[in-house]
Amino acid sequence: MTHHAWLNLIMATTIIALIVFVYLRPESDTIQEYPLSLTPMDAVQHLRIVTQQQEILLERTEGYWRLTHPFDAPVDERKIEKMLGILQAKSLHRFQREDLGRFGLNQPNLQLYINDEYFGFGGFAPTTHLQYVATGDYVYLIPPHHALAVLAHVHDLVNSELPVPGQ
Repeated sequence: MTHHAWLNLIMATTIIALIVFVYLRPESDTIQEYPLSLTPMDAVQHLRIVTQQQEILLERTEGYWRLTHPFDAPVDERKIEKMLGILQAKSLHRFQREDLGRFGLNQPNLQLYINDEYFGFGGFAPTTHLQYVATGDYVYLIPPHHALAVLAHVHDLVNSELPVPGQ
């Protein structure tokens, strides 16, 4: 056999071995997802948003959300639904809630209280660009769009639609 024939034989054997390995390898276990909260969205009655600049209080009365602090006004329900999306968030990573400084959670820039449940938004993981969120006994990694839904100026939450008389 020539030198090229040996190389072709080695390459063909390697390719066949890789195909067999990929085909016969054991299935990996299902990926563990950790829910951040077990609170259903419809059970929420109070929201409190704390940033370095402001504190916002929202309350659900008679099925509708209202801003109660810093002033009283009706709220855009769609923005509240986006905010409450964190209740349905799941994370692939969960860490013990210790050494909060390494997660940027010593003094979070954004804190969200849903009823009595606390969510502190910290720094970002350098490789995945996911955000650290502390709640309960753990710190989770979730997409940053949850913080962006909460990081609204108080005037952005107010419902700008005029009420229709008689409705």
